[in-house]
Parts: sequence; C-alpha cells; structure tokens
Amino acid sequence: QCNQAKTNYAYKALSNIFTQIMNILKVNNITIPALWQTMISYIFPLLADNSDNIHQQETLMQDPKFNLTMVEECLCGILGKLLMQRKVVLFVDDIQWMDKQSLAVLYQVLQMYKQRLLCIAACHSEYSAQIEKNMYSFERNEMIEKILVERFTKEETFEFTQYNISAKQLT
Repeated sequence: QCNQAKTNYAYKALSNIFTQIMNILKVNNITIPALWQTMISYIFPLLADNSDNIHQQETLMQDPKFNLTMVEECLCGILGKLLMQRKVVLFVDDIQWMDKQSLAVLYQVLQMYKQRLLCIAACHSEYSAQIEKNMYSFERNEMIEKILVERFTKEETFEFTQYNISAKQLT
C-alpha cells in the first residue's frame, strides 16, 4: 500500500513488502549475506535483528562506496532469494505514490526475474499522467501491460470477488 506520505521517503513503499519477504525467508531457513542484513536493517529499522550493530550500519552507510545502486542490488538480491524458491505475485496499491527509488528496485527486479514475478499495480485514473511519466521505461522495455479498469459498481465488485483465477492462468 503506497500513500502520498511515502512519496518523499526512499524505499518506504517497499517496507511492508520486505517485512513479508524477510519473514518468509526466515521461516524457510533461507539466509542472506551479512552485508545485505546490515543494509536492510538500516533501510528498514523494523527488520533489524537484535544482533545488528548500529555502529556497523552507520559506518557502512557513510562509506564513500555506498550508493543507491548498492541498495538496489541488495533489495533485488533479497527478493531474488525468494524468487528462486517460488513464483511471487506482488500487488502494489496506489503506485502513483511510490518513490523513485522503490520504482527503480521494482524495475530491476522485473528485469531480472520477469518469469518468476507477476506484479499487479493499481493507480487512480486522476493520476494517470503522473504514472505514465514514471512508467515510461517499463513500457519501453515491454515490462508492463496496461489494463484500464473503471470503478466497479457494487454488483460488479461482488461478481469480481466471486471470480477465481486458476493457477494455470498465472503461469
């Protein structure tokens, strides 16, 4: 769930997603490199292990070699660990509020794992011009398919909830 308050905070839109990913990895005993753990703990403090050293995090983030590309690679790598184990459907509500850094991660992950990741994103029609600008590179590389869905009536909402998508349609 993205919202307007998250627009100005790097990676904030991915916080809930990575909380879920880290829980799944932990339950399945899938480990990530210590550097990734340090980095993700800094970006998403709620994901910090009790053993994470705050001084170590600060030192890493102040290192001149640290940059946004490193963060993107780390986040893509963590999601990649999950995608190597199973296919994933990622739903992003109100994508028009997603910050640029989160969009960059989404772009990289879709490029790297498009066969194992289905991303469904929703956007209000009044923000279509804004989202068109942000999604240009996704479209140019044929990474998205746009489907215009008007607001549902109460009856259409009920019908939609009764419809089941089979696993065969998703693969």
